[in-house]
Amino acid sequence: MIYHSTGSLSTLLANSPFEVGTAFMPAGEAGYGANVGGGNYYIMKDIAPERQDAAWEFIRWMVRPEQIGQWGIDSGYVAPRNAAWEVDPLMSYAAEVPQASTARFQLEYAVKEFPATYGGQEIQVITTQAIEAVNTGEQSPADALAVAQERANEVLIQNGCEL
Repeated sequence: MIYHSTGSLSTLLANSPFEVGTAFMPAGEAGYGANVGGGNYYIMKDIAPERQDAAWEFIRWMVRPEQIGQWGIDSGYVAPRNAAWEVDPLMSYAAEVPQASTARFQLEYAVKEFPATYGGQEIQVITTQAIEAVNTGEQSPADALAVAQERANEVLIQNGCEL
């Protein structure tokens, strides 16, 4: 048994010498232990208009149900649009490979991911440290938030963001 990202499903299915099954994450009193992650699309406001237009064109193409369905098949990640599951190629693939649908049906119970941003891992650590400081009584919520904001701003500036 492994606990892993759906992004490994295609590789596991293609390379395992045994039948691969999938299941929902276990549930406790608080609900299922399912979380979501993944990437987001960003278009920076200060790039040239023609690059913004090109980025929008790519995003519109990428999120088409057929394309995002194919992306799900190729990557193993769960296609995040219901419409993708209702058209080919994903509709046929899900009928052939039921393991691919497990994560789709568990999305109903999933919790939000930590917001993606420049320096996201560093900022997630900063946020976690702030929460721990509050939980241990080291800092008040207001103080911990102020320190976390200052540290996050430093990370963003180091990554080239203008505040």
